[in-house]
Amino acid sequence: MKTYLEIEALLEGSQFIGQGVIHAVQPGFLDGHPVSMLSVEIARPLFSQSVQKPKLIYIAYPNAKIQVNGATFCSGLRHPYIPRIGGRIATFLDKPIDRDGKLFFASPEMIFFEDSFGSLPAPPRLKLDPFIHNTETFDNFLKKLRFCLQQRL
Repeated sequence: MKTYLEIEALLEGSQFIGQGVIHAVQPGFLDGHPVSMLSVEIARPLFSQSVQKPKLIYIAYPNAKIQVNGATFCSGLRHPYIPRIGGRIATFLDKPIDRDGKLFFASPEMIFFEDSFGSLPAPPRLKLDPFIHNTETFDNFLKKLRFCLQQRL
């Protein structure tokens, strides 16, 4: 899995960029690590290297709260944000990890969430990137992202 420290590298390394809404969050495990399996309806694909533009994707996100016998375990050390149903999301994704092209693994810097206040809790590794640093709301982030993608075409 690649690590991105700036938005420009993230744009270059992504095969699919889209915005959508989280419909389900299911805690579980992938390769022995806790993940939240996000079911995301893509409202607007912003960029795709593939002809296929899925309307529903699944993202294994490396942050989960798991309860076992009344004890809660959390794996959100790199990105403390816990996704919520109904929350808006912007995704920068590599190749899918399934044959149907709908299941992706995403490191924390590949996903941007809108919190319940409309703010943008930026991934810690990207907070100092000038593109993100002065971007306070999710809507402003999407506006800047769409402009940036149009400039690249």
